Amino acid sequence: MLVHSVSNCPILPPLPAVAVQPHAKAGETLFWEGEETDCLYHLQSGIVRGVRYTEEGERNIVGFYFAGDRIGVPVGGTYRFTAEAITVVTYATVRLNVLADDIRSGGTARLFETVQTELGADEVHSQLLCRQGALQRMCAFAACLYRRLNGAAIEAIAQVDIADYLALTPETVCRSLKKMRDSGVIAMPRHDRIEVVNPAALTAMSLQ
Repeated sequence: MLVHSVSNCPILPPLPAVAVQPHAKAGETLFWEGEETDCLYHLQSGIVRGVRYTEEGERNIVGFYFAGDRIGVPVGGTYRFTAEAITVVTYATVRLNVLADDIRSGGTARLFETVQTELGADEVHSQLLCRQGALQRMCAFAACLYRRLNGAAIEAIAQVDIADYLALTPETVCRSLKKMRDSGVIAMPRHDRIEVVNPAALTAMSLQ
């Protein structure tokens, strides 16, 4: 299986001293790449994209994050990517010093649960990019999100975002989606809604 799922993790008590925040509107930024890390984010609803920019200004999407995911794990004291709300997002935060105190007092399971989201997303991304053909890459991506979302429709993720995530052009993404739709493995009642109709056939196409 290419995709991690927080639903398979052990159920743990809530993070300590969590503060529920007002929602973030679509397009707003939760935190910036390179910014000093002061807290982690526990997504309650909505979709967030993780974005990095090259020195030349090229945008790379490194992951999509959903309700239940915890993001903002620091590397060298700073955030690893910029977190942008794709939809309206609600979330909770916990300050790193509070989490550190909790870990020292025996809450080590929380640490592993917290880092799993981003490590799992990195693994998924690298495996998807190993797919040779654009159609296979697209099918694997749709199959991953189908499992991650427990069969729910894939909504609100723009084709240009999918292209940046899979290192494809938007035109290639559009053509691949048409082939998938014509093959009967997905339905697209809207340009930003993908419904997996035949998950077994979709998985098979991703392996061809």
